[in-house]
Amino acid sequence: MKNIYEYIANKFRYYLVSEIKHMKQKKLKKLIWDISKQTKMPPVPNKNNMWENISYVIGNSNTDIQTKESSSYTFFEKLIMQFKINFRYTIAFLLTIILINPIYDKFNQNKIIKTNSGERLSFILPDNSKITLNAQSSISYKNTFNIKDRILELDGEAYFEIEKNPLPFIVQTDHGNIKVLGTKFNVMNRKNEFEVGVNEGQVEISNQIAIIQLKDKQCIMDLENFNDKNIINIPYPNYPGWINQKLYCNQKSLKTICLEIERLFNIKIKFSNPNLKNITVTGVIDISNLKTMLNTVSLLTQHKFKFEGGSYFII
Repeated sequence: MKNIYEYIANKFRYYLVSEIKHMKQKKLKKLIWDISKQTKMPPVPNKNNMWENISYVIGNSNTDIQTKESSSYTFFEKLIMQFKINFRYTIAFLLTIILINPIYDKFNQNKIIKTNSGERLSFILPDNSKITLNAQSSISYKNTFNIKDRILELDGEAYFEIEKNPLPFIVQTDHGNIKVLGTKFNVMNRKNEFEVGVNEGQVEISNQIAIIQLKDKQCIMDLENFNDKNIINIPYPNYPGWINQKLYCNQKSLKTICLEIERLFNIKIKFSNPNLKNITVTGVIDISNLKTMLNTVSLLTQHKFKFEGGSYFII
């Protein structure tokens, strides 16, 4: 396909040069500018449709493209006649051919927004939905977001406040897809953790295991037992806790808590004894600053943190 585009572009250049070879560059620029203002540009071309049109013309032409220059030029004139375009639209078509790949790529590029350790970020999507990203998290979506769909990918954790819209809002994760129309909900999608909780509205979660629906104040936190029976009411107020500088723990392992501390404050925590990772913690931990959080974890586990060699050791 690339060779065809180059061939057509080269022929158009030859044609244009022969028509306007006596025009100065400044006049040429003005001509193109004036024409562009008068010409209603077509929508972003579809590569497949463009190829079908060109293939049709090639298939119905008696000219062999591979022959000498004069024969090729005859084919080119036939191509112009087939499309029935005048000089003004010739320029528009030329620009379309030359720019089709960059335009196509631009419309299919992903926009990526991410946070590092110790960062948190709130922003507005093109549909006016609001997203707050937790630490070490990212979302990505195409430039066509809110044009033909509202689909994004999440890695990490985010709180969503979705604007109502005829287009369904879909969050894609490693553990399943969440579909909504307008609601407020939280999604955590990490390596071995998956949690979805709804503050307002309703969402549908689907993966290879099951399809379940969550309503107001419901959540699911059990990745291994993903089904309707494991839907529970949100067990604590002001969900999700991290938005309100709180970490709610219900038999949460110390290993999981330490991973969260590392994400929030960009530090390293090591265990003096591997068995300490399996200690479970129940309670509310203030995560507004590192010192308060470490002191609370020490109080709940009866194990202290010691800073040494650039890392924190729990002993």
